[in-house]
Amino acid sequence: MKLNITNKLNKNGTKGVYFIQNRNKWHACISYKNKIYNLGRFENQEDAVEIRKTAEKMIGENFEDWYQEYKKEKKLDRKLDIPIGAVFGRLKVIKETGIKNKQGLYLWECQCECGNVKNVPGSRLVKGYITNCGCSRLNRKKNYPTNKNGTKGVYLSQNKWHACIGYKKKNYHLGRFENKENAVEIRKTAEKMIGEKFEDWYKEYRKKKGTNYIRLSKLSKSGTQGVYLIQNKWYARISYKNKIYHLGCFENKEDAVEIRKTAEKMIGENFEDWYKEYREKKGTNYIRLSKLSKSGTQGVYLIQNKWYARISYKNKIYHLGCFENKEDAVEIRKTAEKMIGENFEDWYQEYRKEKKIDGRLDIPIGAVFGRLKVIEETRTKDKHGNYLWKCQCECGNIKNISGSSLRRGYIKSCGCLRLNRKKNYPTNKSGTQGVCFKKKDQKWYAYITYKKKNYHLGYFENQEDAVEIRKTAEKMIGENFEDWYKVIKNKTAPK
Repeated sequence: MKLNITNKLNKNGTKGVYFIQNRNKWHACISYKNKIYNLGRFENQEDAVEIRKTAEKMIGENFEDWYQEYKKEKKLDRKLDIPIGAVFGRLKVIKETGIKNKQGLYLWECQCECGNVKNVPGSRLVKGYITNCGCSRLNRKKNYPTNKNGTKGVYLSQNKWHACIGYKKKNYHLGRFENKENAVEIRKTAEKMIGEKFEDWYKEYRKKKGTNYIRLSKLSKSGTQGVYLIQNKWYARISYKNKIYHLGCFENKEDAVEIRKTAEKMIGENFEDWYKEYREKKGTNYIRLSKLSKSGTQGVYLIQNKWYARISYKNKIYHLGCFENKEDAVEIRKTAEKMIGENFEDWYQEYRKEKKIDGRLDIPIGAVFGRLKVIEETRTKDKHGNYLWKCQCECGNIKNISGSSLRRGYIKSCGCLRLNRKKNYPTNKSGTQGVCFKKKDQKWYAYITYKKKNYHLGYFENQEDAVEIRKTAEKMIGENFEDWYKVIKNKTAPK
């Protein structure tokens, strides 16, 4: 039974005394050393308040000794009267253990109908929270409304019956079958094997079945799993041991479906060897697939009124250059696709020399980007491979910045622009950052943040004084800030 304790407002005005509505009694308790000690339930409010005040006086070294004596007098440690032989659900009480669990509840030894013996708290038995040793939950089978066949772990997908079983929080696939009866049969066999020997049985079953159970997914538009239409071409792939293997790009759907089915038949110990031979015959490393760009050709993009071409090979991106016309970018992209293979990197090195592609942008000396003015070209690169340009800010600082960041407008200053920018939030009535009005104290409060720490600058009667100390603190930001703050701390410490 749930207890509704009026815990929000203590109407009697005494801490630790509450009225329990379900029992119509007053409850008293006290907290000591992060533990709550129950002082009992009372008919009258006065009795609960009195024992609470007595307990408050005893707080100290002798509190626990006093509480043990008080428990014996009031019999607060009484146990539930549960007769031997009483039945609660599938549990039958055998004897009283006389010991407690972590929560302080007395345990009773009970025997389940399945034969297991278990120690159960008496309150859990009386309230009906525990009615078995756990066997009822394990033997319960759920037939979900979406399971049309009426057997758990058997479902229809892609015009075939799939069987699976869950064991130790893992799903084990039992295979795909043409008939429902075969799927139900293997599922029931797997249920009988649940136990210590299940994993050994499953390994033998997989060897006999000769498959690693291809990952299931929704059907693509082709009607065949693992065959997709991308950029007016048919792509085939297969998943094996949590890896995706690309089978190639085809003009016709039939060719893609055929190679997919061939790969399914090869699933097993020799799959990886077969795949290596297939790749050598195909002579390709299978270009990474992605969504079409606006150009209509993969790897060709329009940036700053120019067409850029690039290609991906062995998890690396190779830039093919920048062109005025879209046709030139598409042409070099198609040429690069044909060269994909063992000789691609040699071809790319020669192509770079001919086109003089080194990733440098043509930025004229003296060009201005925001507050930055380009002084000279450094001919060095940053960790991302972008060429750096030496720039001078309006504040006088000199900094090396990548050309791409300048062109795209990502960097407009040496960092002073961000530091000097002040945000005036609509809730800030003072109009000055770090100065606000405290309604509770009816005073103006000033503070400043330095190295991710808030420094309190004090409370003031006038707004002008708070703004003045804030501006003074801003000027002191630097190496000597902490020394300066120690000097004014005693003068303007918060009250």
